[in-house]
Amino acid sequence: VGAVMNTAHVEAGSTVVVIGCGGVGLSVVQGARLVGAERIVAIDIRPEKTALARTMGATDELDVASTDAVEALRELLPDGADYVFDAIGMTKTTEQAIEMLGLGGAAVVVGLPPTGARASFEPLVLAEADQKILGSNYGSVRPAIDLPLLVDRYMAGELLLDELVSSRRSLDQAVASLDDLQNGVALRTLLLP
Repeated sequence: VGAVMNTAHVEAGSTVVVIGCGGVGLSVVQGARLVGAERIVAIDIRPEKTALARTMGATDELDVASTDAVEALRELLPDGADYVFDAIGMTKTTEQAIEMLGLGGAAVVVGLPPTGARASFEPLVLAEADQKILGSNYGSVRPAIDLPLLVDRYMAGELLLDELVSSRRSLDQAVASLDDLQNGVALRTLLLP
């Protein structure tokens, strides 16, 4: 949510693309909905995750398990997007985010890439199209200001956090929970004593 509101300053009426619909990507979808984005495209290789993104505010979903993500997005948005959020943080998805931008667009890297990873892009295209690449660490959140506002939105039913918890397990199942997260079959697991 903070990446949308604080890092990118997404405006109402914008087109937003979210690559990766895990817990982070679904939060980006919700942030885009909260600021009034006109179109919110959720992209993932798991159709159940893009379907969940629809319930959180996505207007369009793309299952890219067997298709090129950039080509699929360009069929949907021929002029590209105003904002593309990479919620995965792989070199490939960062490069795709940049390729999906329209004129004046911004690619926001939210997912953390591995140390030393390098993405490539054509700088001339960025300059000619007045595009930007932004990094977002913890949504550029200012804890004393933003966290109370997010709690208020949750309490008002505007921010769907309970829906991000895909399972509840005992603390002794922490390793299995991390495996599920790594394998992409869980959003967030609540560990209980």
